[in-house]
Amino acid sequence: MQALKAMGISIGTLGNHEFDEGLPEYLRIVNGQAPTKQYNEAEMAYPHVPSGISIITANVIDKRTGEVPDGLQPYLIQEIHTADGRVVKLGFIGIETTSLPILTLYDNYKDYEILDEAETIAKYDQILRRQGVNAIVVLAHTAVASSNGTTKGDAVDILQKLNQLDPANSVDIYLAAHSHQYANAKVGQTHLVQAIYTGKAYDDIIGYLDPATNDFVADSVVAHVYPVLSETDDPATQADAKVQAIVADANQRVAPIINKQIGQAATAETITGRLNNSPTMENGAGEIVVDGQLYEARKAGLPADFALTNTGGVRADIVVGPDKSITWGAAQAVQPFGNILRVVEMTGDQIEAALNQQYDEEQKFYLQIAGLKYTYTDQADPNQPYRVVQMFKSDGTPLQADQTYHVVINDFLAGGGDSFTAFKDTKLVGIVGQDTEAFIDYITDMTKRGTPIQMPALDRKVYLTAAQVAALKPAGEGKTTVQQPTPSPAPTGLTPLLTDAPVELLAAAQAPGQQAQASVSQTTTTQATQLPQTGTAPNYWALAGLTLLSLLGIKAPVRRQ
Repeated sequence: MQALKAMGISIGTLGNHEFDEGLPEYLRIVNGQAPTKQYNEAEMAYPHVPSGISIITANVIDKRTGEVPDGLQPYLIQEIHTADGRVVKLGFIGIETTSLPILTLYDNYKDYEILDEAETIAKYDQILRRQGVNAIVVLAHTAVASSNGTTKGDAVDILQKLNQLDPANSVDIYLAAHSHQYANAKVGQTHLVQAIYTGKAYDDIIGYLDPATNDFVADSVVAHVYPVLSETDDPATQADAKVQAIVADANQRVAPIINKQIGQAATAETITGRLNNSPTMENGAGEIVVDGQLYEARKAGLPADFALTNTGGVRADIVVGPDKSITWGAAQAVQPFGNILRVVEMTGDQIEAALNQQYDEEQKFYLQIAGLKYTYTDQADPNQPYRVVQMFKSDGTPLQADQTYHVVINDFLAGGGDSFTAFKDTKLVGIVGQDTEAFIDYITDMTKRGTPIQMPALDRKVYLTAAQVAALKPAGEGKTTVQQPTPSPAPTGLTPLLTDAPVELLAAAQAPGQQAQASVSQTTTTQATQLPQTGTAPNYWALAGLTLLSLLGIKAPVRRQ
């Protein structure tokens, strides 16, 4: 919050991660209040200051009051005073994704209703226009991506619905987030942008405001998405001294905690995660996480056959030092949320249903698995193009549809998170503990046992052609050794449009110099810049879910309406 304040950030909205520990806890941090529960020593000693950020959200409603919760406002009007004494007004509307219930824990969203995005924008657009505000910016935690000349995603759908509800709306700019991908397009009259994720890029939007109309001058808005360059990328770039000092102070405070060695890897090579998936959507960091969850459940004396986790909860590569060391900070970056692990009962049919749910919704969500292998193949269903063929324990024993198994999952999945409804209402067997601690303990235990962490083979999901499926023999009853067919290469096109998981930057986004064309929208020309990866050190903090706008460096009084 100190860094954001020093950067002059003044307006934000809510995303899904703002609910990770409950909305009141997030607002405590934004407002600079002291912790209300015990954290580590660095957090407890840190000087908390108000960020000065106005958080707006129009479609999050407290079920108990029917109003926007916790004193937040649905919109904000900023007054910009010109040199000749005139005033021009600019309106901002905050929008949360209606997917929130599948993106956070039940206890953290159960008190709130998330209203339809387009209908809410239409409502507050009219309220702003009745106050004479015709230049309107929407800050929305909704997904979008521009690729190969086309822009798709929830944000496009919302704007198209908005234009149907109110063709005369005055939304000029829509700042999207959530899918962590590049976007720069125009849907109707609205400029739609998204600047990748975690500070790798920024939206730069320039336009002229007319004090006589309180609107942007026609055709004056130009939208760019630019990379954030490090001093290595661009020697002319200089770090802001004040922000740099804040970051250096924070790094010094947490260094004794994050630099503590907890274990070792087999080689001095980083074990990659979801940015480096195999064609079958497996990754090393994810499989080590679930291996650890299965191990820790058994160590706790709980019956556990398999472990499955949502890949969105595995947030980083496992960074390995030159001396093969793995630190507490590296492990924490992989599993930062502190979800509670549980062992539940599931039948073979339920497990198969969960695995099949990876292949719907354009494969946005997928699982990492341990103790389990399966084969899958194509099917003639555009809504779910693949299906599970056979499932096996690690020893080759086929799973039986009506047999009960014990599965380690986190409480996010237990609530049907990421649309994995197959995990909902499963019978609880026991609690393992916090996933972050389980991962740290697993790395430590493996090192002490002389089996340091190493990259898995990524062979737990096997794609079969139709011919290979036809050649399979039906699995017999009981324990059977099944000859695994030689897998074919996984089909192309398995890279999904992920939420909360970046897949591509600008390398394949579009031809330079062309703004992506949104579905059934007009095409205009502007600049697109390929984003380099900046820096090599792991990130221990990120700006999650906060959509930001810089207004040409102008600081103006803010008045809430």
